[in-house]
Amino acid sequence: MPPYIFVFVFGAIIGSFLNVVIIRYKDGNFSGRSKCVKCQTPLLWFELIPILSFFSSGGRCRHCGAPISWQYPIIETLVGLIFVLVFWKYSFLLVSGFDILLALVFFSLLVVIATHDFYSQEIPNLVYGVLALSFLSLLMNFSWSGLLAGPLLALPFSLLFFGSKGRLIGFGDAKIILAIGWFLGLQGGLVAVLLSFWIGAVVSLILLLSKGQKFTMKSTVPFAPMIVLATLLVFVFNLNFEWLIKIFTI
Repeated sequence: MPPYIFVFVFGAIIGSFLNVVIIRYKDGNFSGRSKCVKCQTPLLWFELIPILSFFSSGGRCRHCGAPISWQYPIIETLVGLIFVLVFWKYSFLLVSGFDILLALVFFSLLVVIATHDFYSQEIPNLVYGVLALSFLSLLMNFSWSGLLAGPLLALPFSLLFFGSKGRLIGFGDAKIILAIGWFLGLQGGLVAVLLSFWIGAVVSLILLLSKGQKFTMKSTVPFAPMIVLATLLVFVFNLNFEWLIKIFTI
């Protein structure tokens, strides 16, 4: 257990950095110290401790009292858990440190993309980094079926994008699916896509039934967070078609 605590802490630190990337991505200015969004006061070192600083300050800036976004502890905790899950999965396998590093960077970029899509319903150009990493993962364990998995899974989404002229789905989603296919293979990628639709359906139903939510049948739900969560679950727990069959036959 202790090693996983260190892995979680390391992941939370990376999550803190990813928060900076998410917030500053549109401006493209990644230099300079972290500041309060409202009063622009530079934050001190003890205000930058992942997760703990948010709760110790009561979720408010110590200088002006402005509320701090829950995005900070959520992303830090989420990335910490992702790091633990990736290390847990690979603890049963004989893999190189490079394999672990590649998976950690892959899912870290997916977290940034999913969060960006959640706020703006737009896939950032970081998706090309995910594509490069997934293709590198494919080359390390190359197979023709793996190479074809990405295009085969992305093709329906590409056709839906061009057929609807971008009204039903964005082309960025097709790029993510291409990367997922290369990273998980045809079966794993297909299971991830199906699972993401189920997650999306459950989330949409909850939003429809929630009081005070301005969510209707015509409202759109960002797809990237669903496919990223589904990809993580398939990757960590090796979910396959046999698992799907068990779900439907319970």
